[in-house]
Amino acid sequence: MKALYITSKPAYPRVDGGCVASANFLDNLLKVVSQVKYLTIATNKHPFELNRFPNQLIDAVSPQAILIETAVRPREAIKYLFNNKSYNIDRFYDETMTTMITTTLENNSYD
Repeated sequence: MKALYITSKPAYPRVDGGCVASANFLDNLLKVVSQVKYLTIATNKHPFELNRFPNQLIDAVSPQAILIETAVRPREAIKYLFNNKSYNIDRFYDETMTTMITTTLENNSYD
């Protein structure tokens, strides 16, 4: 069985509850799935630090990340108040991440 696991911030280092939950889920997923591919979003607040991942986990899931600038910009946030869109959703969207996910799905099959 193969799984693709995508998170909104890196599982390691375990600096907050979201990271702990992602890391625990990844650890448990590896107990029941033979192959896991791990993709994540990195931000200035939650950087992707491959050296903070356990070595056996790096070998098992080959983690990959895309750095996205998610800082709140007041001028942009105010514009979103008037255009009926979610600023919090749009500031986490990145075309490079979309391409990485699409390419991964096109080149692999997951259960």
